[in-house]
This record gives sequence, C-alpha cells and structure tokens, in this order.
Amino acid sequence: MMKYIFTAVVVLSLLAGCQKDPEVTTGCTDVLADNYDAQATEDNGSCTYVNRFTGSYNGQFECEGLFAFLFSMQDVIITPVAGDNSKVKVDVVTPIQTISVTGTINDANTLSVDETIRDILVNPADIVSGAEGDPVKTDLKIVTTMTVSTDNQILIGQIEGTLTTKEPVVVGGFPFPAGFALNDICAFTGTKK
Repeated sequence: MMKYIFTAVVVLSLLAGCQKDPEVTTGCTDVLADNYDAQATEDNGSCTYVNRFTGSYNGQFECEGLFAFLFSMQDVIITPVAGDNSKVKVDVVTPIQTISVTGTINDANTLSVDETIRDILVNPADIVSGAEGDPVKTDLKIVTTMTVSTDNQILIGQIEGTLTTKEPVVVGGFPFPAGFALNDICAFTGTKK
C-alpha cells in the first residue's frame, strides 16, 4: 500500500512540475500610448505619447501683463522631433514672428517646456503700444507644463515668459539698461483643429 501511495505522490509531483508558467509578453500596456500592444501582459516601459500632443491648435492666450499686446489668439503647431519619442517642437505663430521651442513629453498627459530662445530681435512697439525705438536683441525664456485632454483635443497650461534685453534701449523717452526683464504669465487653452 505504501508503495502505491509513494508512486502516486511521485507521479503527481512530476505532473505538477510539467505545468507551464503563464506566457509573459512584454510591451506597452497603456491604451493611451502611440505604441499600445493589446497582446502585452507586462509593461516594459516602452510607451510613447507623441501622437497625443501633435497637431495644429487654435491657441487662446490670456496674459496678465505686457505680453497681452503680443499674444492673444495664435496658432500653436506641435510636431515630433525626429529620432526622439519624448520630444516635440512647439511653434507659436505670432503676428510678428514664429517662436519655436522644444517640449518634453513627461507622461501620457503632460508636456513641459523650459527653454531660452537667444538673440531675438524685438521692436519696442511690438511689446508696448505707441513705443518707439530701434529693434533690440533680447532673450526669451519660456517655462510651462501643459496638459492634454483624454480625447487629445484640448491642451491647457500656464506659460511663464521672461523677455530680457541684451543691449540698452530707449522706449518712449525712458532708457532701459541691458539686462532689463519683462515678465508675464499667460493662461493658455489650445483647441485642436
């Protein structure tokens, strides 16, 4: 009898050892991602979200200070940066010139920008109504984090901008030294076209 019990235990142990572990398929498991893999059972950190942000937006800017003269309703165009699934080019098309910065996609919902554009020529009249003077070299620092809606149609955020003169300028008879900075905060809402 013991011999039969021992044999049964050995056979059951062998059968249990032959069971296959569930098959694991790695890939992107986030349905919001560009490269979502419905067959993946384990996320491998490869998800990308560029397509959630790319496109042309009707942009509405509500600036608190002097930038309101420059920004109001501008097109914003977001395009992928070739060879980098976490970067996008953000172009703000203003009446004066197109401002281009690089954005970083942080996750499925947020895009951030922290960049300084160097040596922009700015006409004082473009910033202050009625101002006179020759164009002056400036640096423009843009800092923002934008959030995209779940349907990828609305992009919102708050943009902090600092425009710093690189040379002295006289505006409306008032002299401003090199290094003079204008700061503003603009609420932004973009609706995808």
